[in-house]
Amino acid sequence: MSPSEFKVLVVDDDKNIRRMLQLALQNEGYFVDLAGSGAEALQIATKNSFDLAVFDIRLQDITGIELFKRLKGLGRELPVIFMSGHASLTEAAQTVQLGAFDFLEKPFSPEKLLITAQRCLERELMQKRIADLTNKQLNLSLNLQFTSPQMRKIQDELAKVAATDATILINGESGTGKEVLAHEIVSRGKRKDRDFIRVNCASIPESLFESEFFGHEKGSFTGAVQNKKGYFEQAHLGTLFLDEIGDLSISSQAKILRALQNQEIQKVGSEKILKVDVRIIAATHRDLREAMQAGRFREDLFYRLSVVQMTLPSLRECADDIDFLIAYFLKEFSLKHGLPIKDISDEALRYLRCYPWPGNIRELQNVVERLVILGGPQLTTEDLPDFILSRASSSLQSNSPTSLRSFREHSDRQFIVETLKRVSGNISQAARELEIERSFLHKKINHFQIDKKEYLT
Repeated sequence: MSPSEFKVLVVDDDKNIRRMLQLALQNEGYFVDLAGSGAEALQIATKNSFDLAVFDIRLQDITGIELFKRLKGLGRELPVIFMSGHASLTEAAQTVQLGAFDFLEKPFSPEKLLITAQRCLERELMQKRIADLTNKQLNLSLNLQFTSPQMRKIQDELAKVAATDATILINGESGTGKEVLAHEIVSRGKRKDRDFIRVNCASIPESLFESEFFGHEKGSFTGAVQNKKGYFEQAHLGTLFLDEIGDLSISSQAKILRALQNQEIQKVGSEKILKVDVRIIAATHRDLREAMQAGRFREDLFYRLSVVQMTLPSLRECADDIDFLIAYFLKEFSLKHGLPIKDISDEALRYLRCYPWPGNIRELQNVVERLVILGGPQLTTEDLPDFILSRASSSLQSNSPTSLRSFREHSDRQFIVETLKRVSGNISQAARELEIERSFLHKKINHFQIDKKEYLT
């Protein structure tokens, strides 16, 4: 896409800086709107949509950071580049923590802004394409004839729960397709023609929780310049998908529970109680039972959510499906890119089978698409990425497992050891990278009898 297809909002209380940035962006082909204050920016942003915003941190009425938060509260999320000549390191770090794309220290050249804006917009486009491609391909894969009993079980469960309105809790590691499974459940049910509202619970600030989930009335707080529907109201008669439900605070969990129990919500600033008819599908990569025991997740909410539990297996647990999925993705990506369908050698397949696939099906897709684009007509080990060759080689050189179960055990153990080596034995950091609870990692270390000597140098 060319710059002429993008709209940029520039907010700075210095007229000369606004004009300089406007000229730089317009000369490159961007459409530009200007605001000299936070209030003016809020008014413009609520009436128009933008692809990118450039905020000064120090505005006369409110800070750029506060403006960013208020726009989020109004449901106007967009990539932001912050700039300032007086901001502290703490403020600069805060902008990144809030999700800003970058921070520019004044004075900076117009070229610096243009390069940063281009990188930001390219990233947004790439993330959208990846998300669209991932969902499309994974939706197709759920309808295929899997070999592994774990995925066959998921398909059987899918057929049974889709026609009901039961609340469902989907468990599984990142990349296993939890959102895809939720879409598939809805597409086969009676709410398939209604709205499907997806919420990433991990990304909702505590201060904005009630406004985001239940909505607010105009004037209920500073910056609430119009009425807003929350996620529950948007999903009325449809489905609300609560992704990463395990990341909600205890306080937020209590508010969600009340809404689920009564199917009622109350907007911020309103005394009126609204009835809603919403099907809930929740998902998490965390062990919620362990979180309950640790006091991080409410027991009553867990049982309210888990009328039906579905657990998506990791790709390591479905080793029987790897050859089948590789063949499928080779064909799909070859057609997508207009390339001949490629063969793959038995040796290359052997390495791919032995790789632990921490990113699961999503990572497999990424690797296969890369092979389709960059590999030769006959894919061999020479076409495989170095990180796969490295991890798979250590498994191939060790004693061969005698059963499928021992293969999985061996792969899991090897992956944990390599992760611990990479983080110099830092258990908390390793647990974060593995996306499991710290206590669960300790259990795995004890189960596999992993000695510190294996990963501490």
